[in-house]
Amino acid sequence: MAPVRSSISKAGLDYFFAIALGSEYGSKIKVVTMWDKPVVTVRVHGGSAKSRDCLNKVIADFNGLTATTDLKVAPGVADIELHFVPASQFRAIVPSATPGSNGYFQREWSYKYEMTSATVLVRSTGVSEKFRCHLIREEMTQAMGLGKDSVKYPDSVFYDKSGPNPTRYSALDKEIIRLLYGGTVRPGDGEGVIRQTVTVK
Repeated sequence: MAPVRSSISKAGLDYFFAIALGSEYGSKIKVVTMWDKPVVTVRVHGGSAKSRDCLNKVIADFNGLTATTDLKVAPGVADIELHFVPASQFRAIVPSATPGSNGYFQREWSYKYEMTSATVLVRSTGVSEKFRCHLIREEMTQAMGLGKDSVKYPDSVFYDKSGPNPTRYSALDKEIIRLLYGGTVRPGDGEGVIRQTVTVK
């Protein structure tokens, strides 16, 4: 069977390279790290009913954009452990969590750049439900492999300045999620490989 060849706008591809290659903290790698399985499970620790409703909406939106990999809330040990806790408890769960963060994610991957586990932290106190819903969307999407921030598009969930804290994916966010889990991009792919395997529309 011929490999899938995804198409994306030039702006979308440029944004993909800005967000998907590498990591926000620590590692300086310049390749894609992503999950290579049909279902990625999420176990939820804590969280209000509204936060869980928001998570379910994020999962539905994400799954609606992907062709190869879906998110699913599940009991027991999961691929992604999502904790709703006060910010003061972040470093008790993830020692490397950045002080002062409202949300944080940490992910692990194999030598083949296939993601193997992730932990997501979302602040449970001192922020509004709307802002918390933004944090859920941003951190969960980053934990799927779109790990960096940008200052370029204020309507993107990856926007790295205060406000407007969107609670839905922008058009470009949707493009890069579709590309990451559309069947063309593989773990370990760098910019050169991706440019050869996608069509810029």
